[in-house]
Amino acid sequence: MDRSSTSMVAWASTSSSSILVASEPPAVRILRQRRIAHELHHFPSSIRTAEDAANALGVAPSAVYKTLVVSTDAPGDKPLLVMLPGPKDLDPRQLARMLGLKRLRMAGRANAERATGMRTGGISAIPLAGRGFRCFSTTRRLRSRPST
Repeated sequence: MDRSSTSMVAWASTSSSSILVASEPPAVRILRQRRIAHELHHFPSSIRTAEDAANALGVAPSAVYKTLVVSTDAPGDKPLLVMLPGPKDLDPRQLARMLGLKRLRMAGRANAERATGMRTGGISAIPLAGRGFRCFSTTRRLRSRPST
């Protein structure tokens, strides 16, 4: 497949004994339903970061995106989803200033999983679109919204 016109979906298995998936990840289901060309890559549980996934795929770390879950202090607010290239870091204080919010903090593993319904290492903004999450990215490529 020509990678220039294909979305790459990386999914990290959380099972140390198997890299097979019982059901497809939600992001893959949406890509398939919308007939968006993609490749699905399964990783062992030892692959925990976007940089690790990039190394395993033999691509530049900036070609693999990660979705970070960021909590607000407002009661009842859903966390924010921030998509960044693998090697980039997020400064929650800077993002809070940009959004006019008092304080943001990275959601812990349990809170991120509870809020999104996905396991860390496999959290994706794609299946959460339209479910009340505010999504942000530093890249133009991810700013466009699919037509519904």
